[in-house]
Amino acid sequence: VSSIFVNPAQFAPHEDFGSYPRQQEEDLAKLEAEGVDMVFLPTKDMMYPDGFDTYVESAVGSERNEGAVRPHFFKGVATVCCKLFNIVQPDAV
Repeated sequence: VSSIFVNPAQFAPHEDFGSYPRQQEEDLAKLEAEGVDMVFLPTKDMMYPDGFDTYVESAVGSERNEGAVRPHFFKGVATVCCKLFNIVQPDAV
């Protein structure tokens, strides 16, 4: 299983979420060429429904690299990864 999701929780209000490239058909073709059996295409509303207010935060690493200039970034990454793993329930990662 693979997923395609542009995660709004990784973007600050002043960042480029609205213009971030989305090329779903091209991505799906590449995944098919790699033999991916199933693709999960969640919507923003599916991942972050109205009233959603639970996030995953990690103190380790969040102040380095991307986190040094975008402090909200790792909170968004950790949250969406946790949500995707809980929804898909993979046997291996």
